[in-house]
Amino acid sequence: FYALKLFGDIVKAYPTICASTSEGTYTTLAVRDAAGKKALLVVDYGGTEHELEVAVASAEMEVRDVSAEEVELSSASGKINFSLGGMRSLSVDTASGGVVANVTDAGKCEFESASGALDLRLRNVSECSFDTASGRVDLDVSGTIEEIEGDTASGRINLTCGTTPDRCELE
Repeated sequence: FYALKLFGDIVKAYPTICASTSEGTYTTLAVRDAAGKKALLVVDYGGTEHELEVAVASAEMEVRDVSAEEVELSSASGKINFSLGGMRSLSVDTASGGVVANVTDAGKCEFESASGALDLRLRNVSECSFDTASGRVDLDVSGTIEEIEGDTASGRINLTCGTTPDRCELE
């Protein structure tokens, strides 16, 4: 059921599937949205509703209204935009694409970017860690958070917290 729901969400966003291949639990889709923009999606259905892994090369990714305990999103150069909640762990990784995230009621959240900006809105999360080489980080935390850990080599960090975390380490 979960795989069909997720596939249905993909078809809504990308009504034209140009090609697809499958290997194990991974399905690769060459798709086109209603405006004609092409994208390549790699989705790991995993067979359960507990895990979701989505990877794109240079396409923009948007994830909404999906529930899973463990979520992994990755992009080489496309923007990752999502609004999710209720997961135990979240891992987001991009090389040069930006990330716009709205996360609610989550456990451990990890964000990694080489040069893309991280625009993070978190509410009631246990832990947040981020690492970027040259990307800007805007972190807005409301509700509760226990731990924030972040590092940027040459980017800047803007942090807004509604409450004081138990532990906060920024470099």
